Amino acid sequence: MQQTRGVALYSNISDFLGEKKDDNSREGHGMTQTQQPSTAEPLLVMKFGGTSVGSVEAMERAARIIETNRAEWPRIVPVLSALSGVTNLLLDTASKAARGDRKIGVEAAETLRRRHLEMAADLLKDSRRLEDFTSEVLRLCDEFSHLCGAISVLGEATNRALDAVASIGERLSVRLFAFCLEERGIAAKFVESSDLIQTDSTFQAAHPDLSATRERTRAVLLPILDEGVIPVADEVWIWTDVDGVMTADPRIVPEARTIPTLSYRELAELAYFGAKVLHPMAIRPVIEAEIGLAIRNTFNPDHPGTRLVFQNQHSSEVIKAVTSIRGQSIITIEGRGMLGVPGVAARAFGSVAATGTNVILISQASSEQSICFAVPISKSAAVVGALERTFASEIQNRDIDRIWGSDEMVIVTVVGSGMRHTPGVAGRIFSSLGERLVNVVAIAQGSSEVAISLVVEAGAAEMAVRVLHGLIGN
Repeated sequence: MQQTRGVALYSNISDFLGEKKDDNSREGHGMTQTQQPSTAEPLLVMKFGGTSVGSVEAMERAARIIETNRAEWPRIVPVLSALSGVTNLLLDTASKAARGDRKIGVEAAETLRRRHLEMAADLLKDSRRLEDFTSEVLRLCDEFSHLCGAISVLGEATNRALDAVASIGERLSVRLFAFCLEERGIAAKFVESSDLIQTDSTFQAAHPDLSATRERTRAVLLPILDEGVIPVADEVWIWTDVDGVMTADPRIVPEARTIPTLSYRELAELAYFGAKVLHPMAIRPVIEAEIGLAIRNTFNPDHPGTRLVFQNQHSSEVIKAVTSIRGQSIITIEGRGMLGVPGVAARAFGSVAATGTNVILISQASSEQSICFAVPISKSAAVVGALERTFASEIQNRDIDRIWGSDEMVIVTVVGSGMRHTPGVAGRIFSSLGERLVNVVAIAQGSSEVAISLVVEAGAAEMAVRVLHGLIGN
């Protein structure tokens, strides 16, 4: 499929086409924009999540969204996730193959093949396109089956193998969507993210080399979009199955509503502490390039969604949202001999890092006699064991009395940049929780004052979220 202007599709990456802004800027879309050359046309990146392309109806709706917006945005770059449920199927299959199931790969590949070809039969009426897509599906499903076969023989699914397996879903969906757009008369070409993204070798948790990736992305995508024109990405739209970022999880708080605007810092705090709309790493390139971003609903495209801005203007809502992370354990190091001893924290977190565990939250008593931090409960035993080995001599000398991990805890986080300039917010938070007999185990607040995080017992988490959500607008 060839195109010179129109739509380029690629999988599983954010926009890397934006250029870093300088002081010669203009206002637009609620944030700073670089003055574009007169020959450049606006560029829009649209990210569609799995549910937004997971069925015939959803994919047709996504194609219509692109078609509808082409008049205003002549240069569109869609970014696709795998069809809903596909990535789970891929990774679950790899896990079973690692346990010695030598048939599971063939069976899952057939499921994958059938689902994509059934969708293609409804979406693609042109026999040549259907034949071309069928060939691509068979090739990629065979690749997946062979990967699973190798995993089953080795009896191990390495991180590198899991990355290869996980990519199959996006590689299939991006091809189907490109053919679907061509079916509607929109010139399109699929591009795999492996042609664009340069990362380090930390498989399953790789970090992109943004400079190298930006160069490769421009080299591949710009000629497709418009020969010789260097665009600045004006906006990125994330299409998902909700109307934007909500004030709380609607499963916990039925009256939760969409937040019209959020600062990038507020969104980063929400994403880090449990909101599932965006991963913090996904928005980093957009923030650095100062590109506008909106989160919208594929199934309700007329809803304005949530718009991201760099600096929040004055808002009457001091608190904007409440979110939570379940499945945490509080690790505590306690001892009277820790007082004034340098390097305890450094040794502790070095020990935790050696286990490959991410620390979500840290809290330390002002007396320096205890330090506690949150880790996933699945890592609790390993972390405690590592710390006991690190501080074996201090434990023996009774400088450290004990190191232990709690039962399941939940981190509840209140987010809102207005808290920075509003006295008494913390008092209202803790008074409201106290009135409902919710016990707070630990507290942490960043220096930016955009978020306050509280640790509560798992059984009290939903009550805490509902109580704190009641403070929004009050």
